[in-house]
Amino acid sequence: MKTITYTASSELGARSLAVQDGHLGEPLKVSITGDGYALTYQRKSRAAVLFELRCRKVRKFLEGFAHRRVCDQQSAILRAMR
Repeated sequence: MKTITYTASSELGARSLAVQDGHLGEPLKVSITGDGYALTYQRKSRAAVLFELRCRKVRKFLEGFAHRRVCDQQSAILRAMR
């Protein structure tokens, strides 16, 4: 199993670096060193991560349309009630 390690001065910083690369779950290993924290995750294919990030972006875009539709319906109901 190939792994990748993210190192930062704080655990939050290391998690932030991991999230930028598409690691959303818990790390396999958390190490505290003299320099800070090292989080170890299972390595992912760059193509798979890119695909996941693009799917998430498209999903958010479509959720925006659905939200706008609901808001338009609510405003139409309020206008009709006046």
